[in-house]
Amino acid sequence: MTAPPTGQLVPANPSDAQVPAVPLRDFMAGPRNDYWASWPVATQSDRVLVHNARNKEAKRLDDVLNQTLLLKGAIAHHATVEVEGGEMMQCVRVVLILNDGTTIAGVSDGLVASVRDLVTNFGEGPWPKPLPIIPRQVKTRKGYRTYKLEVDASADQFLEQREEALSRGRKAK
Repeated sequence: MTAPPTGQLVPANPSDAQVPAVPLRDFMAGPRNDYWASWPVATQSDRVLVHNARNKEAKRLDDVLNQTLLLKGAIAHHATVEVEGGEMMQCVRVVLILNDGTTIAGVSDGLVASVRDLVTNFGEGPWPKPLPIIPRQVKTRKGYRTYKLEVDASADQFLEQREEALSRGRKAK
């Protein structure tokens, strides 16, 4: 299998190799073809954050499944991964950027769709407060595994309550 031209998205699942490549720009709207970010990358600090998220070692998504994480933002970029049989395949790597600066990365069509849905539902970042998310592993109809991000509504309520309490404490002083 040969790698598709740069700027093309291919399925992360090797068994779906017969599906034609799709231009990344058609899949995730963004200002550039080489990466996409969940917020407007307008400042030097934004560019540093994107660069470091793409290039520093990130935790594996498998290591944080079913845990509530506070999401600050996310980026998606092309990556080449080795698939079964030793072949190289180009896909989309998603890097989750947490509120504490930790990065978590994964390659999954479901993860890409979940991040896109977060931006659709909560707007383009930066968000006023981090989004509490729970990464979950799910099976597709064909029995493959993929990842989805669930918003932890109970954590969101906790954060709102904590924010209100802090606000009341500041006003009382």
